[in-house]
Amino acid sequence: MRSTVIGSVIATFGRHLVVRTADGAQLQARPFGRTLGVVCGDEVHCRVDRQHEEVHVIEVLPRRNALWRANARGGAEAVVANLTQLLVVLAPLPLPDFFVIDRYLCAATAAVIPAPLIVNKAALERNRGLEGRTLTDLAEAHGKHVADMMLDLAVEEKLETEFLLQSRSAEEDVELAEYVKTGHAIPSQTDAGAHLNTNFCTAGESSYVLGEWVRERGLLSLEDAIRRYTFQAARIMGLHDRGLVREGMVADLMVFDLAKIGVKEDEITRDGPNGTPRRVQGAEGVDHVIVGGEPVFEHGKHTGAFPGRVLRAPNRG
Repeated sequence: MRSTVIGSVIATFGRHLVVRTADGAQLQARPFGRTLGVVCGDEVHCRVDRQHEEVHVIEVLPRRNALWRANARGGAEAVVANLTQLLVVLAPLPLPDFFVIDRYLCAATAAVIPAPLIVNKAALERNRGLEGRTLTDLAEAHGKHVADMMLDLAVEEKLETEFLLQSRSAEEDVELAEYVKTGHAIPSQTDAGAHLNTNFCTAGESSYVLGEWVRERGLLSLEDAIRRYTFQAARIMGLHDRGLVREGMVADLMVFDLAKIGVKEDEITRDGPNGTPRRVQGAEGVDHVIVGGEPVFEHGKHTGAFPGRVLRAPNRG
């Protein structure tokens, strides 16, 4: 018995796709043939074969927008489609790479993707009331062009203002949390690059999730969030002696206060080669960290111990 359904691609793993339908069902699918370039965000037409328990994507519906990149063949390929917003965080120090920022803004403009600029952090006390407001609103209130509003504020604060290109709404956070609950994603963030965090730092994502998603908004239960960060991650990487508090397992432990857990303000350190600066984030509410049974963090201070080592997953054949 065959039927057809329309849904949105919410995850891709090579040629394996996860398609969410209008009723919230999530289907494991594959593209039909090799000519369909399906990417995350695509709205697709699927053929469901219930007898053989197969779902094939047979058509990609017209895209509202897409982001593209060059491929090895000298052409271009879409990497994500039907976006709603992009995120770029600007900080005064270290100096941002304006070429990269321009690429983000040009991509958003060309794809007609909203990119709201927000005053993230004001340097002067008299301007603290501007934090969280969009530059569009501020420009209208002051009778200025958006660019003039941004530049005037930056000059007034001696280039120490932080601006934020907002990536998603609070409602979209709910959708992300629901997707995490499916087991197809871990609530963290990475750009998978080996480089210094010169203009942004996302090291505090786990503390943010525990403080915001768990404590403040209840998007995830505490138990589920901890499982995603520990047991699920260890199993994905094949580390079978970690991820659980159990006799015989490696004692990698963190003691924290849920009422206080959160992310501290970014700080600038200059511990890179030749004093190269980088941004770092500390956590609030973390009392103890134990690695391999040895305390490395006690009462908010590092103990000086470095028992960590590179872990390699076992050969899976």
